[in-house]
Amino acid sequence: MASQHHPQDTGPALEAKDRGLAGMQERTSRLQQELDQEKLERTQENQKYHAAQRSWTEELDRAKMAVHKLSARNEKLKTACENMQEDMNAASERHEFMMFQQDSLGSRLRESEEERQRLQALTVVLRGMVTKNSEPDGERMDDNAIVGKFIKLREQVQRIASKLCFSEGNGNAVLTQEMSDAQRDFEYWKGLSQAQLLNRIRTNIFELIHSEILGRPLFGLEGLQDTSGLEHGLSKFETALNNLNPGHKAAVLEWRVRTVRCASLLNIDNPRAEEVAKYIHEFMKPLITSDALDTQLRTLILKLCNDSMSFALLLRSFKDLYRCEMPDIHSPLNDDSEEQCPEPYRNGDPHAEGDVAFVLAGSLVKYPELHPERRLVLEKAHVVVFKKTE
Repeated sequence: MASQHHPQDTGPALEAKDRGLAGMQERTSRLQQELDQEKLERTQENQKYHAAQRSWTEELDRAKMAVHKLSARNEKLKTACENMQEDMNAASERHEFMMFQQDSLGSRLRESEEERQRLQALTVVLRGMVTKNSEPDGERMDDNAIVGKFIKLREQVQRIASKLCFSEGNGNAVLTQEMSDAQRDFEYWKGLSQAQLLNRIRTNIFELIHSEILGRPLFGLEGLQDTSGLEHGLSKFETALNNLNPGHKAAVLEWRVRTVRCASLLNIDNPRAEEVAKYIHEFMKPLITSDALDTQLRTLILKLCNDSMSFALLLRSFKDLYRCEMPDIHSPLNDDSEEQCPEPYRNGDPHAEGDVAFVLAGSLVKYPELHPERRLVLEKAHVVVFKKTE
């Protein structure tokens, strides 16, 4: 059956359709807006992603470049390390070789020193044999015997100093007490070690022996009665003769030897030894606190001075010139001196490390009659040398 259209239903139906269409358009518009917004956001996100990707790519490129540079540097360092290791190995080999050479040189040096000492001793022996055999009239004496007498004097000085320094109640113990006026001269020795005190006592005693006996032109006539000033006058006379033309040296030597020998014929008791002994005793008296030790020291000091006088006059009775020579204080250590012990030295002190601090005993030197320009060291000086301390 055919449908029937009613005109009165057309208006509302169209309006409903229009409203439905309008709603659809509105929803479509909203969806389109949402779609456009989403597309915009995606576009922005995409742009951000691409921008980040470019940044990451650039950062990666920079990182790759840095890695490349570091790799190159690492290769250089690796090569440098290998070269350094080779250098270290070579240096180690050189060090081992140098240590071997040092040991070898040290051994050779010790052997050379032993050989030198042996030859020096042999020279002294041969020289003594030659002079002894060539002078049957006794004009000369075996150098070995002279050296032996000199060493005994040095040992006597050391014995006296040891008595002063190491006897109970003496030495540095005295210097720690309240000092009398007589002890003021030793105030600068306070606080020294026993070894340092011993060195200073030996130095002072030997210096007094040298200045008053061994280093003087003696004749042994000071005890001769009614001849006041004869000894001093002869010494001045000899000095004047020695200042003459060298061509007269033989005559001067002859006069000196004959005068000393003739003076010895008188067998005079010489007061000089006793006077020097008293002077040394008085000088060292502030260090002595025991009467028993005082008596021992008086005997030892007097014997030292008597033996020194005999030795000095013995040397003066030969035409060969024998001298006891003292190294200069604060002078560099040389071959004429032998180091016995160190003296503490610190930076800023007014002297140099290795210089002579004290002379414990002078050297014994010979100037032969026939060759007075030759200087033969028969016995080296004993010295104390400055050494640096921490």
